Amino acid sequence: MRAWLLPSILIATCAAAAPAPAGADHSTFQGYLVGPDGGVHYIRTGDGAALEAVPVGFPVNDLSILDGGLRLVLLPAQPPAGPKRGARAGIVEIAGVSGAALHPGARRDIPIEGVGMRIVVDRDGRTAYILTSSSPGVEAPPPTIAIRALDLESGRELASTRLDRLPPGLALHPDERRLFFAAPDRIETYTVRPLAASWRYRSPGLNRALAFRPGTTTLFVARSREVAVFDPAVIGARDRDSSRERTDDASAVMPLPFEPVGLLFSEDGRLAAAWGTGPRLALLDATRFEPLREVAVPKSVEEAAALRPVVFEPEVLRVACFPSRALMPVRFIVPPPPAPALAAAAAVSQLEGNPAPTAAPSTAPAAA
Repeated sequence: MRAWLLPSILIATCAAAAPAPAGADHSTFQGYLVGPDGGVHYIRTGDGAALEAVPVGFPVNDLSILDGGLRLVLLPAQPPAGPKRGARAGIVEIAGVSGAALHPGARRDIPIEGVGMRIVVDRDGRTAYILTSSSPGVEAPPPTIAIRALDLESGRELASTRLDRLPPGLALHPDERRLFFAAPDRIETYTVRPLAASWRYRSPGLNRALAFRPGTTTLFVARSREVAVFDPAVIGARDRDSSRERTDDASAVMPLPFEPVGLLFSEDGRLAAAWGTGPRLALLDATRFEPLREVAVPKSVEEAAALRPVVFEPEVLRVACFPSRALMPVRFIVPPPPAPALAAAAAVSQLEGNPAPTAAPSTAPAAA
């Protein structure tokens, strides 16, 4: 996952922001996100902060960033009408962009088989991994689901393999050698060369969004009414007998008062935001595995029909509110880092196979 790219997280009602670099100064942050209606929106913070619609002309399922924000890779939510509709109806749109404006003539269509649902792209922007469905409608016959590796420069499909269902979450491991898929009661992994099923984590419940904590190989999973953490160092250190008896491979669990559908990390990986449908939001300490207690949520955020966290700034989370398209600050206080002795004791507890540490429910609003 390249720097400044928020995790690509998408389920039926929620897509994630994919920001473009804007220098180290967060006051000039710029990015893009897919709103709850499938529209693409440009975000700018600092002086002249704005949340503007990008006139792409069609709803999209997911997006990713190329060339530091100069190009967008878009997955249209519906196949095109007319004579081109057919087995290769799904199209990846690549548009030249400058803020909310599209560059005339700087758009390229790459045919893919099926409709693109979710996408992750490697760091060099060359290879995309796209989840596709043969059917975009809920009333259509059972769709064929596949994961496809696509060379974005040539438009050539490098590999593909069928899946038994559409994963609610998709993530590319930081070493770019493995894909992670959310599935009921498990997290499945696939190697990328070859594109083939590999091992899995046990993760009971309905797993949704997936994201790796920046700078680490620790996976965070939005599932049921909690966020689960899978630290490979902790999991790998368990003895074989205790590992065999487990029904959950998570190394930590953070209960929430709602069902999270998306995750967003701060650039340093210390903080995370989890959000659900409607105005449901929780801010998490991603190192202590607990919610932040001192959070001030504006009334406009509490009353929004839908939220999309955008970027962490010092003691502020910028949140996009819909349908108003307002960019609002959610302020918080970060507790000091845990004492080394306490952190060591928690690590020893996990290594010995004791139950994963849990946190009390978040105090952030969970509106009905």
